Amino acid sequence: MTYQITLASGFRELAVSPKASFNSDHPIALKGMAMTLRPDANWYVTVNDTKGKVDHWTLAVSATPFISKVKQYPADKQRLSAYLAYQINGNLLNLQQASADIYHHEAASDWDVVNVADSWGKDQGLLLKVQSDALQGAYYSRITWTLKDVPVV
Repeated sequence: MTYQITLASGFRELAVSPKASFNSDHPIALKGMAMTLRPDANWYVTVNDTKGKVDHWTLAVSATPFISKVKQYPADKQRLSAYLAYQINGNLLNLQQASADIYHHEAASDWDVVNVADSWGKDQGLLLKVQSDALQGAYYSRITWTLKDVPVV
């Protein structure tokens, strides 16, 4: 078999919030029950694509568990009883279990600027699913965004 691969000119660039938060814009106190928190306004996930109208790409995301910021030694760190999730088409994906493809795009012009975070609605997109036994505090997670070329099938 022979495959011909043609690479389009142009570039694709992913820009994401280096630090973003949940529950800071309008804080809600933990009440001993499960809660779903929406991202604060400081989130952005944008793809600039100049590869042209035939370009296709997929954005994937994964996350580490949330760990407390306040302890001095790594062994003392407290895990938040919560997980980062992505709600898409009625499916809830746990991003701490595996990377998930969350956004597919087919270019509509020679230069597309796609703000993925703008597609997150009230019950769609990135969510923090907090369990009833979560302890109040400041926590962090490392979120990995992966921009992938996707061939037309």
